[in-house]
Amino acid sequence: MKILLILLLLPLLAIRFLRWLAIVQQKEYRLDRLWAFLQTEEGQNQLLKIVPQKADLTKTGLKRPVITPRVLSVAGVTSLLILFKLYLLWQLQIWLLVVALFLLLCLLPIYIFIGIVPSVLGFWFVFKKEQYQAKNLIKKHHPFVIGITGSYGKTSTKLLLQHVLAQHQPCFASQKSFNTRYSLPKDINQRYQGEEWVVLEYAAYKPGEIAALAELFPPDLAVITGLTVQHLAIFKSKENIVRAKAELVKALPQQGKVFINGQDPGTLQIAEAGQADLIKVFTDLSELQNICLNSQGELSFTWKDKEIQTQLIGEHYLAAVQACITVGEELGLSDEEIRQGLESFAPPEYMVQTVELKTGVLVIDDGRSCNPVGFKAALNLAEKLQRIRQKRVVLATAGIVDLAEKEVSIHLDLAKLAQDFVQQVFYFGQPGQEQFKQVFTDGLFTDREKIKQQLASLGKDDILLLEGKIPLDIKKFIKGL
Repeated sequence: MKILLILLLLPLLAIRFLRWLAIVQQKEYRLDRLWAFLQTEEGQNQLLKIVPQKADLTKTGLKRPVITPRVLSVAGVTSLLILFKLYLLWQLQIWLLVVALFLLLCLLPIYIFIGIVPSVLGFWFVFKKEQYQAKNLIKKHHPFVIGITGSYGKTSTKLLLQHVLAQHQPCFASQKSFNTRYSLPKDINQRYQGEEWVVLEYAAYKPGEIAALAELFPPDLAVITGLTVQHLAIFKSKENIVRAKAELVKALPQQGKVFINGQDPGTLQIAEAGQADLIKVFTDLSELQNICLNSQGELSFTWKDKEIQTQLIGEHYLAAVQACITVGEELGLSDEEIRQGLESFAPPEYMVQTVELKTGVLVIDDGRSCNPVGFKAALNLAEKLQRIRQKRVVLATAGIVDLAEKEVSIHLDLAKLAQDFVQQVFYFGQPGQEQFKQVFTDGLFTDREKIKQQLASLGKDDILLLEGKIPLDIKKFIKGL
């Protein structure tokens, strides 16, 4: 009877186990991010979600982690804790065993949180070794390091700048959004070949983390892309975000230059908080004229009397373009090298993309990450393409996480911004769902099957905007249309 009881429990235990492993991985195994998540409505719903829904029982709907050594170590330690607990419970009477097993199912996330601790200790030694090697590698070649920070636009600016600078001489940049004390040193050790120019991205979830990165890889020049309240739930205040980003500026050598996005006043706050000696605004370029988008959303403009047609999707990349022009000129690139770099840059898949499906639907894919500024920029892009192509717009999103007390106001503002030109909204997350429901009422869908039916009905007269992290089964479904 006891064996049968445990066998009946296993599917529930396995589904909840995989779901919380995925959440832990998404929150980067950080207890501070997990604590902030548990204080949200979505986190509390996940905590109370004991019995799986129908979608959780399918291959595409089952939430599970990406298999990595670290997640395997957390899973291994947690499994040992659970097996030991089952061993202790085995001696109980059957009715007590039922109660104890139910409590085990309810408290499973706590066991996983405990399982993180040994992995943190183990990986700490691994990453310390990576950091030591990467620091010595950079110190050995002594490159000119360009540090990029901000609440948004770091990765796109970094990748575009690296490509432009590479037209003049070899230039290294960290891959994707590798920007922490763990991912950045590993990437440097694996890929850095002694290039004289290095472009790195510096990120943090709390004050002190950028300072630690800057100690490993001291910047010679800084670029600040923007300031928003992303991850406010962890930082607790906007002032803490400013203080954290300003650590990059403080790490500059005397007379080190800071290039700021003048369209975002928060960048000046960061530069001043870092006590910058020399501040240069990179968005005051009056030479950029005739700015427009083609029918695919690709950005073009005239610079110094010559038209530049880029493959960048959306006008929100103009700030990154202006940063590249200003920094490029600072480092001695010719006008032709800058033009060639801007025109030949092919955005990777984790930057905004547009693709036309077989059904004729134009998909704007901004589905990698989500912050208030990026969300607004994506909506503006969709509205412009609607005017160009005379199509209706449908929005698919999971909302924005880690906004703390700003969650309601920001999502309500975004919903109102979308209201004038978005006809339907497919919502997959908890944050902001009530605010979008308030604005779109019957035009908002949350049921997966109904969403798939609506997606299948879209055609050549529709634009589908994917904003933020969209569930894998939905993305696969869209690709199959």
